[in-house]
Amino acid sequence: MVTMNNEELESRAKVINDAIYGRTRKKKVSVSEAVNQHIRESMRFGLEKAFSIEGITKESAEALVQILGEENGSANILFAKENKSKAIEMITPLFGVKSSEFLETFQNSFEALQKALEQDAKTLSAS
Repeated sequence: MVTMNNEELESRAKVINDAIYGRTRKKKVSVSEAVNQHIRESMRFGLEKAFSIEGITKESAEALVQILGEENGSANILFAKENKSKAIEMITPLFGVKSSEFLETFQNSFEALQKALEQDAKTLSAS
């Protein structure tokens, strides 16, 4: 299992929010644009963590990235909660026995960064 520490999450959240809102958080950005960037960056982080699992090959990682880029809505499989077993079944050709760990690592990393982004935004707006 890939580990994440709070320092890494807080640092990444600050970098992302600085890029979106500026260091002083005074840059005007639409809510939808900010949400899209948060999701995109959280997905990138989740994939980085999931791809770092021992046994995940570069070729399978590249294949997934290509599928995500070409197939509209294909990212939804990464967020499966209710049909997790179906999602695991669908990514098994890419990741084999690591499919369940891959999906869990992605989801945990994504959610952890989302929370860190929210906390970072609250921290700066409160000061």
